[in-house]
Amino acid sequence: MPTRKRMTGIPREAPTKWPSSATSRRARHARSVARNKARRLGSTHAAGIDNPREKQTGSADNRRTKSASGSGGGRGGQHAPTGDKKGLNPSCVTSEKPPQPEPMQPAGSSWEHVKHFTPREFTCKCEGLCDHVVVISPDVVAALDRIRDELGVPLSVVSGTRCERFNLKVGGSPRSAHLPKKGMSHAVDILCKDAHLRHSLISAALAVFPRIGIGKDFVHLDADPELPRPLIWVY
Repeated sequence: MPTRKRMTGIPREAPTKWPSSATSRRARHARSVARNKARRLGSTHAAGIDNPREKQTGSADNRRTKSASGSGGGRGGQHAPTGDKKGLNPSCVTSEKPPQPEPMQPAGSSWEHVKHFTPREFTCKCEGLCDHVVVISPDVVAALDRIRDELGVPLSVVSGTRCERFNLKVGGSPRSAHLPKKGMSHAVDILCKDAHLRHSLISAALAVFPRIGIGKDFVHLDADPELPRPLIWVY
């Protein structure tokens, strides 16, 4: 057989160095973290919520004041006033959530005939996003009060009236019956984790509420005149 001649004098190309699997995994993880962070920030701004990072660090003016006080900036080595013995800017110190304001009732409303519920139970559950005026329909409250009498067991209100910003925050529908329409909301969600209570509540509500939604741990009762009826749906 003819022997193969070895070719000499031709430079060989250096082997391509591919990144290791560990390096690729780290790069993919970094890209995934960046994408998730962008989505979170986008959703919070869309819901009208401040950036959590901005809440922790304070505004740019506060950060500059804190930096100047910590580094001895200013003429004569004087520290910028902080208003706190520990050198913390008061605007950067996190405080407890403000207390829920007292519910405001519109003129001409009366709750004397309601035996089992209070106006606070039907106010918006947001924390300072609205003025907490009670605009739940009196007919909805009266119907719910009759159901409570019929069942003879306490009923816990999960959600009543919602302002637009809070409805957007919790993922509610833009046409939700919890939103005030012409100055009045027409829906209430009742906490319901027990199968027997769910059956009794729905049986009693069928006579007075034309729209009923069934969730995993709540029942939505709705009498919105602008939405299709009668309906029963499952979340």
